[in-house]
Amino acid sequence: MSFRRLRKSWPTIATDMKLCIATSSYPSQIENSFAGVFARDFAKELVRQGIEVSVFTQDTGNPSLQDEGIEVITFPWPGKTTPLASLKPYHPLDVLKIVLLLQRGKRQLIQHCLQKKVNLVLALWTLPAGHWGIGVQRSLGTPLAVWSLGSDIWVYGRLPVFKCWVRRVLQQCTYRFADGFSLAEEVSALSGRRCTFLPTTRTLPQKGLPTLALHPNKIHYVFIGRYHKNKGPDLLLEAIRLIEPEYLSRIQFHFFGAGSMEKELKGKVFEYGLEENVTIQGPIDPYTVSALLQQCHGLILPSRIESIPVILSDALQADCNLIVTDVGDMGTLVRSYRAGLVVEKESPEKLKEAILEQWKRGRDDFREGRLKLYTLFDLKESVAKFLKIVSNEEIMEF
Repeated sequence: MSFRRLRKSWPTIATDMKLCIATSSYPSQIENSFAGVFARDFAKELVRQGIEVSVFTQDTGNPSLQDEGIEVITFPWPGKTTPLASLKPYHPLDVLKIVLLLQRGKRQLIQHCLQKKVNLVLALWTLPAGHWGIGVQRSLGTPLAVWSLGSDIWVYGRLPVFKCWVRRVLQQCTYRFADGFSLAEEVSALSGRRCTFLPTTRTLPQKGLPTLALHPNKIHYVFIGRYHKNKGPDLLLEAIRLIEPEYLSRIQFHFFGAGSMEKELKGKVFEYGLEENVTIQGPIDPYTVSALLQQCHGLILPSRIESIPVILSDALQADCNLIVTDVGDMGTLVRSYRAGLVVEKESPEKLKEAILEQWKRGRDDFREGRLKLYTLFDLKESVAKFLKIVSNEEIMEF
C-alpha cells in the first residue's frame, strides 16, 4: 500500500462522532482483564463527553458488562473461553483459533461499522484489534486510532514475523497512542509516524467497598497483576523467602491475579513454607482493588519489563505506598516524582530490603510525590486529549 498525504473531514466532537472501541480485552461480569479494566471507564467517560460509543470484542463465554449508552457487540470464535495470552503460535489448534479470531474479527467489525455508521475506530491494542481496524479503514475509509501496550512492542514487536505485522498496522493507521512515554518513542521509531502518550487509567469506586478480613496485628502488602514472568510475581516470592522470620511473622502478602504462573506460584508457597504469610488468589473487581489499596500498607510491583500499568495509577488514586522495580516509565516516574521506593529489577535481595525499609520508616515521605504524579492520570483529561487529537482536521499520513 502506498502512502500519500491528504486531507480528510474527520468527525468533530460537537457534531457526529460515532466511535467504536475494538478490543480483545473488555471486562466481563465474571472476570476483569488486566489490560481491559480501564477500557470500560474510558468508554463511559467518552459517553459523558457526548460521544456515541459502541464496543466490539470477541465472545469469551461470559456476559459482557453493560453500561448505559454503551452497546457491547461480541462475535463468536472457536477459542471462546481461552485467554488470548495462552494461545501458542506453534500449536496447530491454537494457530487455527488465532487465524479465525483475526478473520472473523476483521469481517464482523467491518459489518458493525457499516451498520452503525461508525466514523472512528479506536483499537485497543495493536494486535489483534489494530488488524481488525485496518480492515475497516481499507474497506470503508474509516479513520483508525491504535493504542499500543508494552506487549505490542516489547513482545510482538521484537519477534521477526510479528514485527513486520505490528509495523504495518502502526504505519497504516491514522492515529497512534501509547500508554508510556518511552513506549510512545518506540512506537514512533518502529512506525516512522508520530505517536502520542496517553495513560491507561480508570476511576476506582469510593463507596460500597467491601470489608476486608485483614489480620489487625499484621502489616499487609499486596501484589495485583497478571501471573506472568514479565510482572515478576516469582521475584516477589523469592524476596519474601529472604525476610528474616522475626519480621516475616508480622507481615502478610496478598497476591491477586490470573495467568500461566499461578500453579507454579502456589507450589512455591508450599515449598518455601510460606502458607501463613502468602495467599495466591484470583482476579478481583474494582471495589476490592480500591478497598485493598486503601487498607494495605503498600503495593509492590516487581516487574521485569513494564510501561505504566493501570494498577500504578490505581495506587496513586488511593494514596497507597509504592515499591516498584526500576523498569520502563514506571521506575522513572516514581523516582523523579519521589512517589515511592524504586529498586533494582530482578533482585529479590533489593526487593526484600525495600519492603523492610518501608515498613520500618514509621512515616510517609512520598505522599506529596504521589499526589503530584497522579495529576498525569486524570481520566477526564485523557479523554479530552484523545478527542482533541482525533477531531482535529489536520493533514494526516496514510
